[in-house]
Amino acid sequence: MSRVHAIALILAVAACGGSSPEPEKPSPQPAARTAADIVPMCQRIFARKAACADDYLPALLDLRVELNMPPGIGDEVKTQGRDAVLAIAHTELARDTEPAKVDAVCETAATKARNAPERAEQLLEQGGRCEAATDCKAFAVCAVAMDRGFIAGPR
Repeated sequence: MSRVHAIALILAVAACGGSSPEPEKPSPQPAARTAADIVPMCQRIFARKAACADDYLPALLDLRVELNMPPGIGDEVKTQGRDAVLAIAHTELARDTEPAKVDAVCETAATKARNAPERAEQLLEQGGRCEAATDCKAFAVCAVAMDRGFIAGPR
């Protein structure tokens, strides 16, 4: 075989699929989240708190006793009993998860987050983890950890 024929054969093989495949195109990146994403996430979390109240409220009560917020809550549990305080908490949660109240709380959180982009990202990360929780117990632990910052934080 002459040198010309060998080169022609190599080119023919290369043209018939001997070349490497096209590189994969990168998958599109999700749009960056912003403080505007806080409102719908916050609304979903409040709805889940209501749906998971039997797991969420005892964990929240424990946090409130630990932080003494509101002041005297531990004494209230001692004098009235844990079950009585939890019954009140269920009533309060039902009131606090009314759509108008949730919308107001979530709008306030988003407004504050717009002024602190790092806080917005932190809230979106924490909220995303809570939303990903597969059961109410895991959700309650996550939600109460997120609530800690609001309860213990500056007023």
